[in-house]
Amino acid sequence: METPVNAPFGEKVKIELAKLKTMSFKEKLAYIWDYYKYFIIGIVIILIIIGSIINSRILNPAPETALFISLNGGFVTMEQVTDLTSALEERLIDENANEEVLITQTLIIEEDFSVSSMNNTRIVAMIAAGQLDAFINDAQTLDMQVSNGYIIPLGEGILSNLKSINSDAFKTIEENFVYISYETDEGSSDTVLAGVNIGKSPLLIKLGFLEQDLYYCFAVNTSNLDTATKALITFFE
Repeated sequence: METPVNAPFGEKVKIELAKLKTMSFKEKLAYIWDYYKYFIIGIVIILIIIGSIINSRILNPAPETALFISLNGGFVTMEQVTDLTSALEERLIDENANEEVLITQTLIIEEDFSVSSMNNTRIVAMIAAGQLDAFINDAQTLDMQVSNGYIIPLGEGILSNLKSINSDAFKTIEENFVYISYETDEGSSDTVLAGVNIGKSPLLIKLGFLEQDLYYCFAVNTSNLDTATKALITFFE
């Protein structure tokens, strides 16, 4: 007996149940699959999506980024980047917090324009999105970023915050200030306190970095300025 298409929903249910009562278990399974497989597949897909949302947002949410650093230039291996990431996470993030430190290596290669252009575009996009919090630069990249306005000069607010966190470490930081002069759009020149040379900091020496000039700077549009400030202190504690 075919179920009338225009029959009321309640009547359809009664007819379908009556059909199933006359069938064996295997016949019931075959009948349900033949007539309701798309409905069943749709329900399964919806349940998978709901389960995925619950897992990613409630049970196992992705960690939030507490600090995102772009490391540009210098003689640094991937292993050292991993070690530095772990060291900063250990010092900056509470073990119960679902947060992480990210460090990405971005090379600006003067001899390869296409690679440099691509990497520079990537940095600009991350700055515009407010993703980057700080830079660790070599001298060449530092000059370029100051000229392009990618960094926040160390003003009184940042300096007083650094000093309040650890006055002893601040004394060493002060000895490693880096001032950069650049040409403004009006054709004149200006000098800013661009960052701090961390190349010989206790933390990098402990992690086996070569003694070299590496400059820590704050990125424009950072959303984690406090953490970026604390990170600078950790290099000298």
